[in-house]
Amino acid sequence: MTFKEYLFRKIIPTYFMLVTFLVLFMWLAGSFLYPDAQVGYDLLMSPLIYAGIGIIPELLCYSKKEHTIRQTIIKKLIELCVLIVLILGFSYAVGVINSWRVAVVILCGILIIDGILELILWRIDLHTAQLLTHALSRLNDEK
Repeated sequence: MTFKEYLFRKIIPTYFMLVTFLVLFMWLAGSFLYPDAQVGYDLLMSPLIYAGIGIIPELLCYSKKEHTIRQTIIKKLIELCVLIVLILGFSYAVGVINSWRVAVVILCGILIIDGILELILWRIDLHTAQLLTHALSRLNDEK
């Protein structure tokens, strides 16, 4: 897969799914941690910024070759660790994290959102593989 295909098939859909999940997470976490807080319109930029940070590990780990299952699992774990460091580091730097409770909620949010996102992307890849297998079997039957 070329980088352009990778960008349009993986990175851009991942970015928009991340924005959606981050909006939901921010609503839930904000309702739990700061139920009486009033926020401004600048908060609307947060999901866009955090989603941008969220795709950095995926961009850094781009490879043209196919990986084995073991290599893929190790790659995903490394990406997750880098993602946690980036998000928690950025959140601490901008003053979002002001207690261990907030850090734990953000960490749980990262793990949940990443897990859901990986399941969705796996399901999309599985569906694509099934379509290709079906098309190849029909082609084989015609010959």
